[in-house]
Amino acid sequence: MTYVPHSMPQPTAAQASAFARDVGFGSVILGRSPDYAVAHVPIQVILDSASGEAEELVFHFSTKNALSDLLVEPAQVLIIFRGPDGYISPRWYDHENVPTWDYAVVQMTGRATPVDEGRLRQHVKDLVRQFEPEVAIREAYIDQYLDWIRGFSLRSPAIEPVFKLSQDKNEASIAGVLHGLRQRAKGLDEQLAAAIEAARR
Repeated sequence: MTYVPHSMPQPTAAQASAFARDVGFGSVILGRSPDYAVAHVPIQVILDSASGEAEELVFHFSTKNALSDLLVEPAQVLIIFRGPDGYISPRWYDHENVPTWDYAVVQMTGRATPVDEGRLRQHVKDLVRQFEPEVAIREAYIDQYLDWIRGFSLRSPAIEPVFKLSQDKNEASIAGVLHGLRQRAKGLDEQLAAAIEAARR
């Protein structure tokens, strides 16, 4: 559970799931005392056709990654999808305020379990099809690649959006933030501005 101020209305689970699907990359975190195991990997988000919410997450690791062995036995994991973020200057508001940071994050938790070779093969093909549908990968090459990776699935994840996108600011301040981000135009500023606009709709 993450602290989210009541003044920051959050997207629905379906909207958060679509956001995570479009990001397509996340951090898989396994807590094992006294350490954490973490991997940053492509993640396939499969949406339920009726609700629009994430019904399954599928991902893979290199066989050299410790998580490949740690998750052979099903375990609870946290997966974090990070969208755009950026520094927000107090000069952009129509009132006195402090500097802050805006961001869009979706967290999902659930029990990760290994998938069989057939499902892993389909996962690899689905990932490529999602981001580059015109590319065809030879089955023979996939056969070789499957020896280097292990796949995992997380069904019916708990979904927690954590969006801080100036939802608590008035229209004048929002206009100032959008102008400031687009004038600065560094890093993820344009994507953050677009996320702030989307959160207002």
